[in-house]
Amino acid sequence: MNGKYNFWQILLEKNPDNVSNVVYFVTFTVLVGYLPFIFCILDDCFQVSSFIKSLLIKK
Repeated sequence: MNGKYNFWQILLEKNPDNVSNVVYFVTFTVLVGYLPFIFCILDDCFQVSSFIKSLLIKK
């Protein structure tokens, strides 16, 4: 995680405007992608993934 964070920090210093938008998009995509996997450990994987998919379809 530290290596990736330093990589993004270097990119932000070089090109703050464009890269910040990419960072927000990538972070959001990764969070949405890993949420079903995280909840799969805690609860029923199929229920959570279908719930997130329904949220994404509504938006």
